[in-house]
Amino acid sequence: GLKPVNTWKGYTIANHPGLILLTDVMTSNLQKHLVKRCLNDLVKQPNKTNLDSYTKEEDIDNIFINFSNLLKKLRWITMGYHHNWDTKLYAEENKSEMPQDISELAECIAKVVGFTEFTAEAGIVNVYHKNSSLAGHVDNSEYDFSSPIISLSLGCTCIFLIGGPDKTSEPTALYLRSGDVVVMSGEARLCYHAVPCIITSSYTCLNDKSTTDCHEKCFDSNENNSKINSESYTMDNDFDNDWHLYENFLKESRININTRQV
Repeated sequence: GLKPVNTWKGYTIANHPGLILLTDVMTSNLQKHLVKRCLNDLVKQPNKTNLDSYTKEEDIDNIFINFSNLLKKLRWITMGYHHNWDTKLYAEENKSEMPQDISELAECIAKVVGFTEFTAEAGIVNVYHKNSSLAGHVDNSEYDFSSPIISLSLGCTCIFLIGGPDKTSEPTALYLRSGDVVVMSGEARLCYHAVPCIITSSYTCLNDKSTTDCHEKCFDSNENNSKINSESYTMDNDFDNDWHLYENFLKESRININTRQV
């Protein structure tokens, strides 16, 4: 589901060292896969969500049936080491298995930008709905700040603000679009950042063209490479029947998957 690395685009910001924006990273099929994973699988135990305290497990199993009154209430999912929102701490007795596809994807992206020892031990999925926002904060609950945060964007475009080590620094604003990846490392790892809004008019359908183009570019005489990309390409068949349900959700929502090493 990843596009060839030599087609990725990478950007840095001079006054925010350590912040890397990657675009043209994920095929539309990979984005679809991740959306479905979040809304079908990751919402279930042993992962934790903000819905756990007032929903039954069978409601989560049929979350799209309860779309209007349940899915729009979903705000966050934690996996691996579960972030404790009250104490801001991680604990050995409060963890579950990291989903393998999520951790391998994050670790692969980290390796491309030079973090060869990164291990995705904790993940948080933030779900933004129309009029949602995320206040300025610093991710400083982890014990290892030398490792980056790998953050994936899906759905509506958002405005992302990155500031400095305290709230007196003037922030820089970026657009994060579906398929974009942000790597926060170095000085940027402990900078204040926020999402003041999502732009619901910005959503572009995840059609098949980009995936087909990628498949044609990647398909060469290398047997292993051809096999990998052929599997990614045919994966599109899994999305035909019910993708419109997810598409309707994404028209007014954004999903952010971020992973970190505890």
